[in-house]
Amino acid sequence: MTTYTLSDHESVTVLESTAAVLEVDAVYLPGGAPPPLHWHPSQTETFEVVEGELHVTTDGEDRTVRAGESFEISPGVAHRMWNAAGEPARARWRTEPAMATEHWFATVSAKHAAGRTALLDMAPAVRGHRDVFRPAGPRPVMSAAVAVLAFVGGLRPRAANRPTAR
Repeated sequence: MTTYTLSDHESVTVLESTAAVLEVDAVYLPGGAPPPLHWHPSQTETFEVVEGELHVTTDGEDRTVRAGESFEISPGVAHRMWNAAGEPARARWRTEPAMATEHWFATVSAKHAAGRTALLDMAPAVRGHRDVFRPAGPRPVMSAAVAVLAFVGGLRPRAANRPTAR
């Protein structure tokens, strides 16, 4: 089983990965901050909280989902979830269809491991995975902003590797 560390407080372990479904065991440690509000163009996500509780925002409404409860996120619905409690939380998370979600997790995990999670570092990955992840906000504005930030962010590594004048 492969585990991806998405942040200091969130990791996912792949349980099933096919074209039809990506199922993971997600662990949310206490003290996590809300992730960016986002949406998925053509995927449905289903969460079953196995232990602890998750704070969930969907379409601007906040709620707490406790162990034994489930919820579904439809395509196009802006959402985010995190552990706002003092104890660890765990959830079974299904994404259907899987598409490139596991690749997205691998990319986020690699950037996290490298300490490259600033907006300009993440923008090229967000643009490259727009089929499975999009930041929430006015859609035309966000699309243009991500494109510009991805371009600028894509220049950063090259600029950092240029030799200095002597």
